[in-house]
Amino acid sequence: MHGTSSRTIVGLVGIFALYITSFFLPAAFFRTAVRNAAGVESPAGHREKRGTQMAFASIFGPLVLNFAGLANPLFIAGCVLLLSGKSKPAAWVLALALLFTLQTFQMLKYPFYEDEARVMVSYLVRPLVGWYCWAGSMALALALALGESLRP
Repeated sequence: MHGTSSRTIVGLVGIFALYITSFFLPAAFFRTAVRNAAGVESPAGHREKRGTQMAFASIFGPLVLNFAGLANPLFIAGCVLLLSGKSKPAAWVLALALLFTLQTFQMLKYPFYEDEARVMVSYLVRPLVGWYCWAGSMALALALALGESLRP
């Protein structure tokens, strides 16, 4: 087992900066609708959500079987493992985090409920730059972990 190289530290600083930046950028573009008592939806426009809004909403994601928000603690754990010189376990944890980011696309089909009465619903139309920065930071951290694990 080898210690953490300065290359790893510099890489993680850049990756973490990208990760933090993703929370302040537009992350997703949604088509919104209003649902009546019979479950029939009427179009209500479009809405853009920032990364912070998506992160706070992801806290309740597991209640509707969307676990994309779990990518955040896994990303932090993977970075801590990488900083402690445990690059192989870090790679596994970061790969799992990257896999969870893809569950965001579940909202293409299943609605994001805007209120507790489930009247206002949103469907993902497309991810925006914030999502790409968020998922990209996890992909870059995984690449760094894999690179470190292959180092002699």
